[in-house]
Amino acid sequence: MGVTVGTKWWGYGFQCVPFGHAADGAQLDVNFAKTWNAKAFYLRPRQGDLVTMPDGQQTNIRGLNLTGRVGVVETSFTYAANDNHKQKDNNQMMSRMAAADFRVPLGKDLKLTGTYVRTNADDFKTSKELRLDYKGTDLKKVGSYGLYTRLFDFQRYGDMSHDDEWCSLPADSKGYIIGVKYVPYENVEWETFYSGQTRNSSGTLSGIDQKAKRHLFRTQIDFHF
Repeated sequence: MGVTVGTKWWGYGFQCVPFGHAADGAQLDVNFAKTWNAKAFYLRPRQGDLVTMPDGQQTNIRGLNLTGRVGVVETSFTYAANDNHKQKDNNQMMSRMAAADFRVPLGKDLKLTGTYVRTNADDFKTSKELRLDYKGTDLKKVGSYGLYTRLFDFQRYGDMSHDDEWCSLPADSKGYIIGVKYVPYENVEWETFYSGQTRNSSGTLSGIDQKAKRHLFRTQIDFHF
């Protein structure tokens, strides 16, 4: 059994759509079969406003994650509940979430990953992402590379707060990403992508035009130690 306690970045699901943020928390995990792992977690987010949850620091999130393999298909299932301790506003809009992730090889160099998340909010309550990878980087092999494309639809209350990847994937947005990763030096990875997005898909966000278009180009270099 593994035990993790402290402040760190926590992510669940292959694409961190159910939850992906820094939080104070605790997690117990155990490998109960050769290819299966179960996690129980309790988190208190560090941010005040999460991607899809206002008053994040006043929220406790508790849940379970089950990850394993069935044949060549990798799976991850997440269930979580949340409390909003600012009861006078009760603005969390959700109290339950369930998510399923699947990853399957389509050939020697192709891999397909899909995620579906649903909450018990009244409206705008699903998040979906589909990703196709060609090859992939190896930090020990200079010149290795990977190409990928992603389709996403993150509704305003469709998850408990997905990883927004430095504001590249905001809540209540949908669109696509086309990217490349490359290893110019050992333990150095260079990633560049372009994303076309539609923001404020629900029409309920203030300060953003309904169906606003966003064109995002991002490049970054990661050093791994």
